[in-house]
Order: sequence, then structure tokens, then C-alpha cells
Amino acid sequence: EFEELMNKCSWKKEKIDEVEGFRVVGKNGNSIFLPFNGFITHEKKLDGHNVLINRKIHVAENGSGYYWTSSLDVNNPKMAWGFVINPNTQGMNIYERYCGLYIRPFCIKK
Repeated sequence: EFEELMNKCSWKKEKIDEVEGFRVVGKNGNSIFLPFNGFITHEKKLDGHNVLINRKIHVAENGSGYYWTSSLDVNNPKMAWGFVINPNTQGMNIYERYCGLYIRPFCIKK
């Protein structure tokens, strides 16, 4: 689906309620908004007998969005494909599965 978004849709930078991202429009006129949301990593630290988990949100200065696809890396099951957007480009990349990339759920209106 993300390859279809990249190759068969038009992309326009847009801001909705102070959130920047891309409005992606298909040939049939349907669209989806993909915000610049960054991604999340977690760091574990030991504090005595307790494990502390620090969450860090990474966002590029000019905006970026990271979304999971449904595809694992066939050579390494600890990795999966993600879809990356920023103001200049869109593309696919492989990420470690523990990274907090977002998903973009949608519903079909009846």
C-alpha cells in the first residue's frame, strides 16, 4: 500500500490543526493525511532492583513521519520495513522492530 502511495498518488504538504504533514490523494480522489510524527525509542536503565524505561520521541527539525508497513525483513526477523516521509521525500527503509514507528489506521466510509 505504501508503494502505491509513493508511486500512484499526488502529495501536497498541508497543516491541519497546527499539525504538519502530507495530504496524499489517489487517482479516485480519496485522500489520507500523514502527519510528521517522528518515532519513539525506549532506553532501559537499571536503578538498584528496578528497571526504568525512558521514552524518547525523535522528530526531525523540518518534520518527519515514520510508519510501519506490514512487511518483515526476510533476512532478519528482528527488522521490519517502515515508510518515511519528510518535506523533501518519501521512501522505504528497514528499522529494528523495537523502534516505535507509528501505524496509520483508516476506515472506509459506507
